[in-house]
Amino acid sequence: SAGAPAASAPSAARDPNGLRTAYRGGVGPGRGKAVGVALGLIALVAAGLGGWYVLRKPKKAPPLVVKAPSATKPVEQVVAQWKLSYPELEGAKSSESESYLTQGEELIAKDTASAYHRAEEAFQKALVLEPTSDRALAGYVLALAFGRGATLDDATARSAESMLAAAEARGADPLVYTAHAHFIASRDGNPNDITVLAERGKTAKSTQEQALALLALGQAQLSKNVQMGEASFAQALKLDPRVKRGHLFQAKLAISVGRYRDAASALEKRLELDADQLEAAEELARLYVDVGELAKAKAVLQKARTADPRSARARVLLAMLAMQHLGDFAQAQELLRGVVGDPTSSKADLAAASVHLSALLRVQGDADGAKDLAERALEAAPDSVPAKLQLFLALVDKGVNSQARLELDALKGKLGTGTLEQTLEGRLLFAEGRFEQAMTTLNKVADADLSRVDALLLAGAAAANARKDGKAWELCLKRGLQADPWALPVDPMSWLYVRPADLLKPAFGSYHALSTSKNEDPNPELCEGLMAWHSDQLTRANERFVRVNQIDGNNPDALTYRAFAALKRADAQTAQKLSARATDLARANGAAHLALGAASLLLNKMEAAKRELDLAVKHSPKLQGAKVLLGDIEMRLKAPDEARKILTGVLLTDPHYREAKRVLYKHAL
Repeated sequence: SAGAPAASAPSAARDPNGLRTAYRGGVGPGRGKAVGVALGLIALVAAGLGGWYVLRKPKKAPPLVVKAPSATKPVEQVVAQWKLSYPELEGAKSSESESYLTQGEELIAKDTASAYHRAEEAFQKALVLEPTSDRALAGYVLALAFGRGATLDDATARSAESMLAAAEARGADPLVYTAHAHFIASRDGNPNDITVLAERGKTAKSTQEQALALLALGQAQLSKNVQMGEASFAQALKLDPRVKRGHLFQAKLAISVGRYRDAASALEKRLELDADQLEAAEELARLYVDVGELAKAKAVLQKARTADPRSARARVLLAMLAMQHLGDFAQAQELLRGVVGDPTSSKADLAAASVHLSALLRVQGDADGAKDLAERALEAAPDSVPAKLQLFLALVDKGVNSQARLELDALKGKLGTGTLEQTLEGRLLFAEGRFEQAMTTLNKVADADLSRVDALLLAGAAAANARKDGKAWELCLKRGLQADPWALPVDPMSWLYVRPADLLKPAFGSYHALSTSKNEDPNPELCEGLMAWHSDQLTRANERFVRVNQIDGNNPDALTYRAFAALKRADAQTAQKLSARATDLARANGAAHLALGAASLLLNKMEAAKRELDLAVKHSPKLQGAKVLLGDIEMRLKAPDEARKILTGVLLTDPHYREAKRVLYKHAL
């Protein structure tokens, strides 16, 4: 509601036009219609771009530098290891590699997780028999990129990179460069590197291979120039109209410009072809979480599990949804223990399930159990970043700070481009009792990322523990109260799961030591309420704010947050009453005007809502929630261009801001 955020394939003749990739489906009834819809979707997306609403900041990175192979014959070295796994190939002729090559291409064309896994094996066998086959190498890398991507273990990734570098050093087939581009893209790599490799891949003679290169190129361009990315996708579709995996790229294009309903449509079309296409199912479930459609997210993942009942990944994804968003810990635990206890689970699946079971136990207060499971995950996947993160968090909870320091050092540079690493550094400094350093580190995080209100409030608690009273009150009562009440720095269904509550846990009680009159001073209770609110402990937060008003009945900040709590319950009347009192008491309180505007909007009082929200932005320009609701109002007033401008502007400032995504999705902007 507005204002209330709530097995192998048979061999076949070799395709004379080149590799039959996952981007190509079979010819059959409705295929032409599907392509028409796909092209129409791209045209629709292009029509509304406006040329400059790009919702992801470009990465600054140096151009591609191809490093010399670390070994003289890296391909042969990797292949020698594979031979041990395929004793049936002993004595086979190199010419027999053709059948495995064709088999692998047919499997890739299926574009499903299980088919990609079998394609890896087929291409490995082809390379065992013919180590210099560029097409087998390209197919193997594409199977890795499309099948495992970002979840690929570091050892396999390093061996693939070594083989690619060796092939490129001797002048590889253009398809190798294209596969390399998709490999880097699947691991969220450098867009400049992807562009250089994809441009080389475009020199292929086969139009299908050119299309494949263009899809990689378009993906790299999305972070810099959406129109160029859209043009590359359109050209790829023109070259290879039987594109099958193209729906995923259409969805990425739509998401990059905030067209979430178009993105959902593209992903739904892909799942109509194969319900067990887990990449599309995972992406769609995350999108639905972002826009507030939790029931749809669960339905998507349940269909994927039904389509492939043995899929461990589908069960892990369902558990992530249950734990992180539905609050169903019992279901999450049942699903995860089912994977952990399954003797047929691969090491990768065992690691993934153990990671999230570790997080679940940690959230429930079992730090010892969480530590044991994180260590079990690392036994199965020694390079797992999510496992190292959960181990770090469990160690901090246990107070084993020296070991936690070692784990954090091992995570540095591996947690993405955001501010999570610095936030965790501040949390550990706090645990180590180095409060001034914690305050400085966390303050920098809060300055750089407005969504990290948890870092801001933990910085205040660190200041309080360092007996820097003035700074502590400033961080809580000034900056904390001016922070956006709906800010949330956590990605939906995150593999790197750490909540604001995990970071703020040691902060509670810090402010009471600063007050000389604990029963008469409302400020410590106000800070406690703020920390509980941003820890998503709504009942505890409301109790603290009620206590503030028991001490000071005219405290506008407590009234405001009690109004926000009422909005969470969709109690518009109570929210309006409390926020109206708050605005009467503090005319320049932007948060109070936001609460009153949101309540008015729930009551369908459009003019009053717009007036209050304008005041909220005037007094507190950083309140993204007020801008989101103004965008919602503009759409209701039939001004879609202005609404879209406002909402995409919010996402440029804070890509995590779910309320903006929900409004964009609701109005199909």
